[in-house]
Amino acid sequence: MSIILMFIVVILMEDSQETLEQALNILKSIANNPNIPRNIRRVAREAYSELKKEEYTIALRAANAIEKLTGVLDEPQIPLFARTSLLQVIELLDKLTKVKES
Repeated sequence: MSIILMFIVVILMEDSQETLEQALNILKSIANNPNIPRNIRRVAREAYSELKKEEYTIALRAANAIEKLTGVLDEPQIPLFARTSLLQVIELLDKLTKVKES
């Protein structure tokens, strides 16, 4: 592998880690917000836990978390700010589903 290609891979991995951290921070804030219904907070905690599982690739963890989060988007009692935050997390995680780990 050439030095330039290795440098590009390192940059992409750092970008992926930053994206993952952003998603985790948003999920943590949703899970800890008492103004959000309990079932939504539970799903946010489950998605957070799914993303922390190191034994799977980042793409698989992101896809599993997206699956959990999309299930609650249609809930009628979800506050608008929480729905917007969940959509933001899904957008971040969608980027991670396209990451190839070496």
